[in-house]
Amino acid sequence: MVYAARDGDLETVKTMLARGVSVNAKDDTNGYTALIWGACNCHLKVVQYLVEDAKANVNAMNKYGWTALIHGARNGHSEVVQHLVEAKADVNYKDDSGMTALIFGLSSCNLEVVKYLIEDAKSNFNAQANIGPIGQTALMYGAASGDLKVVQYLVDAKANVNAKDNDGQTALIHAARSYQILDAYKLVLYLIDEANANVNAKDNSGKTALVHAASIGSGLVVDYLKATIQRTTSKLQREATHINPPSSGLV
Repeated sequence: MVYAARDGDLETVKTMLARGVSVNAKDDTNGYTALIWGACNCHLKVVQYLVEDAKANVNAMNKYGWTALIHGARNGHSEVVQHLVEAKADVNYKDDSGMTALIFGLSSCNLEVVKYLIEDAKSNFNAQANIGPIGQTALMYGAASGDLKVVQYLVDAKANVNAKDNDGQTALIHAARSYQILDAYKLVLYLIDEANANVNAKDNSGKTALVHAASIGSGLVVDYLKATIQRTTSKLQREATHINPPSSGLV
């Protein structure tokens, strides 16, 4: 039955349930229930039937501690997420690693899911709070995912652009470390030019965004960061000269 749900085969799901198969039965591999499989693969009709008619346990977990809601958010299935929340799925549940549906949603590159979980589902959300297992903020997850729209949304929500996680890494560093070069470039531009991210911020290892970008061979990002640092340095030098003009040498 769980595999019928995985494949979106609603009629087989109904038949198996009618024969007495438990709606909350789990597969032998990863402990997925039919509802988890339906949410994972965005089979909305299967999810609706299992929740509304078969009364599936909406907060059942697989062997990794992931619920149907986490799977729906992780895969960016906004309609599935909404339906599960309306069915009283635990929005603030944390898996074995301390990850919530919102954190997975932030990594899904789906702004609709993120906005729904924050604005409608009432996730425990503070734009400036550390919500990840190693002190990551929502903005850091958005930056790491490479999604500019999510990052813009969080900055508009007053996220602290220069906050650091437990490793001392900022959202800018998370963006610069991405292997999605073009997305990373757009994010770095936005974070510096529009959100006033500190280009010289260092993590606990003393590495800046530039060092991280160079370490993965992100030439486009490296060139921009170098140019930005040069402009910033020149500006500071001009300001210092203006405040403390050189001596004329006259006594």
